[in-house]
Amino acid sequence: MSGTMAMGLGDVTGSITEGKRADMILVRTRDLNMWPVGNIETAIVQGGSASDVDAVLADGRILKRNGRLLAYDVPDILRRAHRSATRIRNMAGETLAF
Repeated sequence: MSGTMAMGLGDVTGSITEGKRADMILVRTRDLNMWPVGNIETAIVQGGSASDVDAVLADGRILKRNGRLLAYDVPDILRRAHRSATRIRNMAGETLAF
């Protein structure tokens, strides 16, 4: 049974069929952490990481291509995360001092 069927999404996604959502990932399997590939599922689960994901399509939209996120403003996300971390450290004061 596929993951989409187990989750009750078999009518929406899980196969390349007209009318279904176009959700897929493309994974590079030639990197050292993935090689040699005997069983692709095992290689991805045991050796894969986010950096091995070359492309992501969700509902037909390309979110990641050539390993780079396209659908998100990564510099803005990093700026906001840095601001948030700084605010938390400032609020914690000496509590976070090592």
